[in-house]
Amino acid sequence: MTAHSYRGPWLWLTPLSVIGGMIAATHGSATAIPWPRLAAGLALASGGWLMFWDALLVTDWSPLRTWGAWQAEAPLPRWPYLQPQTPGDALYHTVARAYAWWQELGRAALWHPLRQALVAGASSLLLGWSLGRTALLLTLLLLAWAELAALWHEGQTPPGSGWMAVAWVGLPWLLGGTLIGLTPTIVNAALALTLLAAGYASPTFWAVVGPLGAVAFLLTQHHPIAAGSLLLLSYPGLLLRLTRPSLMAYRSAVIPWLLAMLLIVASVL
Repeated sequence: MTAHSYRGPWLWLTPLSVIGGMIAATHGSATAIPWPRLAAGLALASGGWLMFWDALLVTDWSPLRTWGAWQAEAPLPRWPYLQPQTPGDALYHTVARAYAWWQELGRAALWHPLRQALVAGASSLLLGWSLGRTALLLTLLLLAWAELAALWHEGQTPPGSGWMAVAWVGLPWLLGGTLIGLTPTIVNAALALTLLAAGYASPTFWAVVGPLGAVAFLLTQHHPIAAGSLLLLSYPGLLLRLTRPSLMAYRSAVIPWLLAMLLIVASVL
């Protein structure tokens, strides 16, 4: 997955994971689904989590690197009782440099993503709090995970499929399950689906490992037909991998099969 892979068909991966987690938790019973909580969960994952991830991981944070060498200072009102060569004087000049940097460079490049991150983060926390402690905990995990991904890649390189699989599949699946009640099966399914998404989104050896992990999980749950169906659905992507396609071409082609595999897991648990 790339930083822009949430657009197009990939956009459906997160809400479908939320729905899949709830379907698995209710064992496919439509009457057991709390529809208002499901709507709130979808709003949290798609309107909060993904927007926060987008703000942090799609933005180019390289302008921050200019801050260390920035020397210009903006004119600020002199603070009272300020003495030269004191910690207060050093803080005053630091604030003046920061304000000058923000006015000349930072605002144009970073104001929009910072505002988006603030709004998405606050909305996520409020919606998570309204859905209960577990949903709030998952929200905090998602926010921390997005920040770690941005720091790990130094705000430039798009995160790998493993980072995105956790944020786009694993945590949303757990969110869908927690709207009813988490069970060990739901948690294990989240781990298997995270491995599936992380592996299958990459045209490498991991494209084989991901589906095999999901197949192994289904076999441990005594669903051999679903396991076989999932293996068949993974075949087009594995076959395409042999042609050595570009990363974007590969991911555009395999997303329908990945969505179908997720639905199979949700429908049999």
